[in-house]
Amino acid sequence: EPEVKDFSIFPKPQFTRQSVVVCGEPAKLSKWRDAGLKFTVASDVASALARQPKVLVLAGAGVPQDKAKLLLDWVERGGRAVVLDAPPRGWLPAGIQVSGSHYAAHAFRTVRHHPVLAGLTDADLKCWRPDTLVCRATFRKPRAGSGLPILEAGGAPGLDWAPLIEVRRGAGS
Repeated sequence: EPEVKDFSIFPKPQFTRQSVVVCGEPAKLSKWRDAGLKFTVASDVASALARQPKVLVLAGAGVPQDKAKLLLDWVERGGRAVVLDAPPRGWLPAGIQVSGSHYAAHAFRTVRHHPVLAGLTDADLKCWRPDTLVCRATFRKPRAGSGLPILEAGGAPGLDWAPLIEVRRGAGS
């Protein structure tokens, strides 16, 4: 009997080059371009914010401690920063930490109707990539502070990790 699996096809996001600026590893960015995503590349946080984006994506790029205030002030004024594949020893807001040893094949919603998950089903949050992993180097789930886990993932001790966290600050996040 054939095996049956659920799958979905995601619509491509409708970004403009002016609205999204990305700092990150060139290999990752070329894959995004191949997928048809439009964005402007900046070499560091300061030059990215000088372009006045609506969204700043840090894809494998760390935030130097001396640029943290610049980023936090921009977010407080309404900016949106997305951190993907954060370096294990880099600066992160609100005391958030990366667990370099935790991998997850399944993620679970903690905020049922969060806008970032709009259009995604529970089946969309599991078994990605050829290795089935949804994420590598997940964040440790915050126990205090302004970090709100949007997705959580588990292991032997329980649901102690969060692949997606929102940190609100002023008018942004």
